[in-house]
Amino acid sequence: DPIAQREKGRLLLDQARRGGSVGKARGYLLELTRNDPHNAETWLRLGIAHDLAGDDAGAIAAWRRAEYLAPKSAAASSNLAVAYAQAGRPNAAKAAATRALERDPGNQPAKAVLEQLTKDGT
Repeated sequence: DPIAQREKGRLLLDQARRGGSVGKARGYLLELTRNDPHNAETWLRLGIAHDLAGDDAGAIAAWRRAEYLAPKSAAASSNLAVAYAQAGRPNAAKAAATRALERDPGNQPAKAVLEQLTKDGT
């Protein structure tokens, strides 16, 4: 049952955020993306799991896929903006934050990224 599988992925990710096994969550979510490669929510969660594991490149790749699959959602764009800013990629961060704010003008993480980039003069 795909719905039950996605729910299990959400629960594993929630556990990982609270100190549970990040590897278990990543592995399960990666398998879900293989089984259902067009599910943006699963890609978004996989990006979070990669981020928790310190895999910046994996997180960015997963969030880019989520953004592609759900072009009206601000979540992946917002996560990308933060990740790019942390990676020292101000132009990519600004572009992602702008996309997030076009989709959700109240998106706080995207606003914070743009404010920080402006403060830094980039």
